[in-house]
This record gives sequence, structure tokens and C-alpha cells, in this order.
Amino acid sequence: MRNDRIVPFTETSHVTGSRNGIRYHAAGYALSRIEHYFNAPGSRR
Repeated sequence: MRNDRIVPFTETSHVTGSRNGIRYHAAGYALSRIEHYFNAPGSRR
């Protein structure tokens, strides 16, 4: 949330592996992108 509102972002990343491996990678990737999107232009409206 920024200024008491939710700002949605979407991104696509393709990975290969087992179901649990993909989930693990997706969670780590999403967490690694939080700072990027938090500081992105347009997210501070």
C-alpha cells in the first residue's frame, strides 16, 4: 500500500522444474522484486 491505497503490479517470469521448485523460485523472485516496484516511478501517486 502506498498512501492508503493498493498499487498492483504484474510481471511474467518463466522457469522450469518441479511444482514445488517452481513455487519456491516464484516466491523468492517475488520477494526480490518488492524494492524495485516500491521505488518504481508511478508508484508514488
